[in-house]
Amino acid sequence: MANGYLSAQILIIGHCTLNNSPLKKVTVKVMESGKAQSSSYTTSSDLFRSRLDFGKNYTLVFTHPDCITQFMEVNAINVPAEKQDMLMTYEVDLPFFAKADEAIDSTVFKSASHKVIWNGNRQMVDDSVYNTFFLKSVLKKEPVSIKVEPVPDQAVPVQLTGYFTFSSSQKSYPAYKEVRLLDKNNRLIKQTRTNRYGHFVFPSVKINEAVWIDLVFPETAKNPEQTIKLYSSEKKELEVKPLNASTLRFSVTPDLGDNAYTQMVGGKLILSDPAQKQFFANKTVYLSNYRNTIVKKATTNSFGAFVFENIKPGSDYLVGVDQDQIKNGQRLDMVNKDDKFARTLDSVAGKRYSAKFSASDNPLYNDIVLSEEDMKMNVSATLYGDNINNPLGKLKIILLNDRYEPIDSAVTDDFGTFKFKYLPFLKRFFLSADNGEHNLDVFNNVLVYSSEENLIKVITVIKGNKLVYKPLATEMSALKDVFLDDPWLDVMNNKKVNAPIIENIQFDFGKYDLLPAARQTLDKVVMALKANRAIKIELQAHTDSKGNSIDNLRLSEARAEAAKSYLSEHGVDADRIISKGFGETRLLNQCSDGIICSEEQHAQNRRIEFRVIQD
Repeated sequence: MANGYLSAQILIIGHCTLNNSPLKKVTVKVMESGKAQSSSYTTSSDLFRSRLDFGKNYTLVFTHPDCITQFMEVNAINVPAEKQDMLMTYEVDLPFFAKADEAIDSTVFKSASHKVIWNGNRQMVDDSVYNTFFLKSVLKKEPVSIKVEPVPDQAVPVQLTGYFTFSSSQKSYPAYKEVRLLDKNNRLIKQTRTNRYGHFVFPSVKINEAVWIDLVFPETAKNPEQTIKLYSSEKKELEVKPLNASTLRFSVTPDLGDNAYTQMVGGKLILSDPAQKQFFANKTVYLSNYRNTIVKKATTNSFGAFVFENIKPGSDYLVGVDQDQIKNGQRLDMVNKDDKFARTLDSVAGKRYSAKFSASDNPLYNDIVLSEEDMKMNVSATLYGDNINNPLGKLKIILLNDRYEPIDSAVTDDFGTFKFKYLPFLKRFFLSADNGEHNLDVFNNVLVYSSEENLIKVITVIKGNKLVYKPLATEMSALKDVFLDDPWLDVMNNKKVNAPIIENIQFDFGKYDLLPAARQTLDKVVMALKANRAIKIELQAHTDSKGNSIDNLRLSEARAEAAKSYLSEHGVDADRIISKGFGETRLLNQCSDGIICSEEQHAQNRRIEFRVIQD
């Protein structure tokens, strides 16, 4: 011991956790120069303590029967003698990972899961750069999209997926319809249903046995003048059929095979207590797998909205928030993008309140699954030459889609940061940087950092050439911020809104009483109008063509007035609201009297439009 003091050591205090819960029965072995120095066992607690001498490097090995073995490195060899007369205490929450967790890449644990270093003064601290990168590497990388061709002589398991649309001027989908997968003898292999966007998924299909896909409608839906289109998950049109029968048959083709197909989920979180209800705004939301391992996190916007990408069909997940965000007497509800109640986050998992869902055909999942059409995204990063002391300012960046077509351009600021805002959702994109004046040639590499200041990529500079960056799937996740498209955010931020804002506010048949989901949507309108008091709105209610046109006109007027009254009762000056009812006079599609249409097509016409009046 330095100067003979027992306290002149390094004291490592650790708390073992599994999915944020205390983990007991962990064996901790201290190694130095390949030899065991000591061993301990946590029995009634998650706590371990290890005293280490200065002037050496140590490896602490952690084993648990249900968890992946991992080790921590403590670098104390370079602490000088004049600093060795004090007790340096280091405390850490050390996460463990279940052996059976298929989301975890166990191969990365060949390296240290955590490193501790001397900070040059009086403390042992995290090697934060290393530890951050290690935690990012723990989750398995997302798969690269690979199309699987059918092999005649063997069964190749593949995920079959695609989607159906009605062939009409407005996008509409055969929602919640039965889909059957059949072999060449018309024997049923599997069956499922389309989701709200007409998508279907058949996991783990022997592709050489699947021959037909049947889409089933009610007898009353038959309409020879209407057609149904089948698309691949990559939006390739495959087949078109007239809706002249209750069961339409389509062929299975290689284009329907997509093992990398994933979906998106999202909604809004509403915090309420007996006194008030409010959006769960600007808070962290976690997505965990069925073992409660966090695989993604997001931050809610002003309306409590969040989005998670890369949801694997057939898998189980939890959406959760930190327990300390919900006080006694409060409840946190999740509603879908149309403000329909989905689930209360009331299950305790680790230190989070959560709600479980299965990514398959069930009412909850069908409510929260999203379409790319619902989404917008931002893309941002900061660029440095060779190291973070050289931000690359005034550099023109071009964003390209997966066909290498330019989408937008931006110029980095003095700190090397660029941002593309409010883009249509893109699954894949590329970036290129202009090197016309050879400004990049003085560097060997360009470092790409995320908005959270994490290193994403090191790109080698090829002298004289422009810089081209083709992000991997995991890198794109770090570059982009995906969010629900909501024009009311523009209203709140005083931006120009040219097109009417359409909300599918639902009413019971023939009634004008506001349903809970309608009130939830109007709460968002209230918030936007209170934030931007310089505007007025014209509220226009519309019906479908079913029923009497005069009755529909009166009904739409009553519904418009009901919405106006709600806004006024919640603090919006009635003089700022014009309400009108148009009945069935402004249909969005061809579904007028005498035309046979599906319920999905009629639903498009039942809506309330808000025309923003800006000075």
